[in-house]
Amino acid sequence: MKKNIFAIIAGVLCAGIAIMIIILAVSSGRTKINPPITKLPDDYSLSDAKKDGYMILENSDITQGQEKWDKFLKTSESGRSCAIRIVFSDANEKLEIYDLSYNGKEYTLKFAKKGELVSETYSYLLKSEVKPPIESISTIEKRVIYFLADKPDLTWTQAVQSSMNEQLNGTKAYRYFRVYCDSVYKTTEK
Repeated sequence: MKKNIFAIIAGVLCAGIAIMIIILAVSSGRTKINPPITKLPDDYSLSDAKKDGYMILENSDITQGQEKWDKFLKTSESGRSCAIRIVFSDANEKLEIYDLSYNGKEYTLKFAKKGELVSETYSYLLKSEVKPPIESISTIEKRVIYFLADKPDLTWTQAVQSSMNEQLNGTKAYRYFRVYCDSVYKTTEK
């Protein structure tokens, strides 16, 4: 009888350990993106990034991956670890690839610079809604921008202005990095 009880207890313990290992493997996978940026092929293209399902910003605006961004926001706002790969493409389809992760306390941005992996840590992911400077002639109603920063109450306008001030008069700019933009266009009346 005692042997049966020990066998049952041992079986339950082994099953519990196996479940914990699976949970740890799955949860740690949420913060890693494969392949690492430095392992992407030299000829990696916008088309490849789209096929791989990454979040894409073309000429500053999101064109793919809104659902991935929404999931990243929801998960990070709940305090859980998560990660997303963001691919920026300009008019010439030149790519800049960033891995953004959140560990429950801070945001880390990783990217390749001259073949080396660079990692920057920020305290906050902030949201700003910005109207165009000359609203009457713009087709854009507003831009929704998310950016990384270390100052919790920084606005996008303040961040950009600080960069201009640094160039003009040497005042130290705020450290920030834009990771998302979506232009909301005016509706046309018929």
